[in-house]
Amino acid sequence: MTDRAYLRASLDSDSSGTIDKQRHQIHKVSANPAEYVDRSVSGYKIPFAERPAGRQLLRELQPGDRVLVSRIDRAARNVRDVLDIVETIKGRGASIVFVTQ
Repeated sequence: MTDRAYLRASLDSDSSGTIDKQRHQIHKVSANPAEYVDRSVSGYKIPFAERPAGRQLLRELQPGDRVLVSRIDRAARNVRDVLDIVETIKGRGASIVFVTQ
């Protein structure tokens, strides 16, 4: 089993610490997850599976893995995309955890 952390920021916001804040939340659940980071990627305009890091995470996902996301809005901005993500991950025998929700 591998923990896989997905982190996303719409703007390249290193100065604001958005990615670091997400990482901190996720590390409360898993000390050393594999990280998949999408920077400057819209969660509204681009579905999870079409984002570079989202696509890579899904490609590498194995049965028994756990996908960790700090909040639902980091993974998706609409209900259909959330359902697609959850169904895809569960269909591969893995699980998803939204850490703060």
